[in-house]
Amino acid sequence: MSAAQRLLIKTVELVTGQKKLKAVYDRFRADGGTAENFWSDMLRRTGISLDFDRRALANIPAEGPLLVVANHPFGLVDGLILCWLISQVRPDFQLLINSVLIQAPETREHFLPISFAGTREAQATNVQTRIEARKHLENGGAVLVFPAGGISTSPDRWGARPAMDAPWQAFIAQMLQRARCPVVPVYFQGQNGRLFHIISHISATLRLALMAREIRRRFNSRINLKIGAPIPFSAFDGISHRNALSAELCRRTYALGGIDTTIPGTIVDWPAALQVKVKR
Repeated sequence: MSAAQRLLIKTVELVTGQKKLKAVYDRFRADGGTAENFWSDMLRRTGISLDFDRRALANIPAEGPLLVVANHPFGLVDGLILCWLISQVRPDFQLLINSVLIQAPETREHFLPISFAGTREAQATNVQTRIEARKHLENGGAVLVFPAGGISTSPDRWGARPAMDAPWQAFIAQMLQRARCPVVPVYFQGQNGRLFHIISHISATLRLALMAREIRRRFNSRINLKIGAPIPFSAFDGISHRNALSAELCRRTYALGGIDTTIPGTIVDWPAALQVKVKR
């Protein structure tokens, strides 16, 4: 990343909410916040409330290996909410998350880093994270994943069409096939603002900078979500191809929101500006 790009990111972050986010976290630390109450405390401090059927928490197995998959419409907020949901039932969860977001020490034991830097080092980090995730499942833990690998994006360069995940990555199918564990799908309703989607077709760097703004826009808002019933591994008998299995997990998740991902053009690849090439 060039010096000009770094300066641009810092400028956009300051204008669009990064300082506000840091202030919320600093108050949490100053008030003696602990890792045990981090998820609920951060939701309270940001004014984010959740609209969902609380009886559906019973859908989350309290023990044993578990894979939780979700669409990813907002960004960091999705991860915060997903961690809070699972923490209501069990403490042994780990979330695969963008490595640039792993900063708060209270969250590190629950986060596994995924890097989108496009370097050989980033590839090595991601391979190690997937190994750690598989080990966690083998040890009876819960692994939380946003299988698209990035935030939902409108396929229209002007942000006019609804934002959707990109095709879910095959590694989630590989993880499931090895663990042979139940899956709980979680569907988040909504999407980021139109500017975010327009920028997503122009610059991955600016898109990253705008994430703080989008998080700030979620403050004092209500987010709707649905927790699906646990799906036994046997339900996927006959689906051996990993891409097909990933697509089926995506289909079942979006179906909670009444969206049929089998309709052609519903799930499309990332805009060209977001497609990372490995730097050798």
